[in-house]
Amino acid sequence: MIFKNTFTINDLEKELYKEYPEISETENYFICKGNIINKFKTLESNHIRDGDVLILNQKEKLNK
Repeated sequence: MIFKNTFTINDLEKELYKEYPEISETENYFICKGNIINKFKTLESNHIRDGDVLILNQKEKLNK
């Protein structure tokens, strides 16, 4: 996906869920260059540059 550096990760996440609605029901977070990304900051504020890879991770639910 291609986004401007002024978009937030939250914006990107919304677009991702449109294409893959099955992952919208899980608790997710993104990692880039080994760092957890703040969803509410822009790509620029998170120091994400052209060509960087974002990894989507899902938090595991603990069974009680």
